[in-house]
Amino acid sequence: MVAETLRNMPVPAAQVLHGDCTERNFIFRSGVGPALVDFRAPCRWPIWWELARIGCAVPAILSGDAHISALARFLAAYRENNDEIPVADLVAVAQAARCYTTASVTPLQDLVAPGPLLSMPVLANYVEQRHAAVTALWNRADDYDQALREALR
Repeated sequence: MVAETLRNMPVPAAQVLHGDCTERNFIFRSGVGPALVDFRAPCRWPIWWELARIGCAVPAILSGDAHISALARFLAAYRENNDEIPVADLVAVAQAARCYTTASVTPLQDLVAPGPLLSMPVLANYVEQRHAAVTALWNRADDYDQALREALR
């Protein structure tokens, strides 16, 4: 399913993006922000890839049905401020998230980084959450795609 989804995605528009925009690198204070801690140099990436990483983090996906409409609002707001981005790239964010979340183990490297030994409960919890997120993304693929198409008309 991943290979087929990737084949059907648009040729991506690219822009200079930060390579370290993960949820742990955004800092909010009293709901205001964000500040961004970015340890990697910016480089050119497909827009849909970075937006999928930010908008479809595992905890967000696991928030349930509200995530679909929240992702649609996030991308609509992004488009309002970046109207030169092709709509097809924004609609492809959910497709990119499905592929990325299925094929990637990020942030597993944080769990196995040098330091205290990884506990089996932490690893088991990570695997269970990741699996639940992948399952939700594929089971609700049509709902995600339709919501994004409607929000980005």
